[in-house]
Amino acid sequence: MGAHIRITLDHLGCPAQLTDEKNAAFKRLALAAEGYCVQAGCRHRAAYADGVLRIFEVRNGGIALSAFVRAALAVELGDFTPPDRLLQETEALAGPVRRQTEGDKVSGG
Repeated sequence: MGAHIRITLDHLGCPAQLTDEKNAAFKRLALAAEGYCVQAGCRHRAAYADGVLRIFEVRNGGIALSAFVRAALAVELGDFTPPDRLLQETEALAGPVRRQTEGDKVSGG
């Protein structure tokens, strides 16, 4: 298994950084990183944990670390385009990486 880099963003308790929009963008960024893990067959725990300390795992040889960090900083500044672009690139390479969870299920009628 390839090595991973763990990246932690600490918001120092700043509630302005805990908006729903930013949470969703950070989750998309984590999914982009996870796509490379899925493709490589990595078997580790969730690649993302949210909250005041946001923890990501990024696989070496996946998303370039500089692109990942730029995307994370863009989200901090309110620009959600870079994570979306990275997720689209990952899904083009590895296929859909979204895992169905209770929150993702669509209720049928």
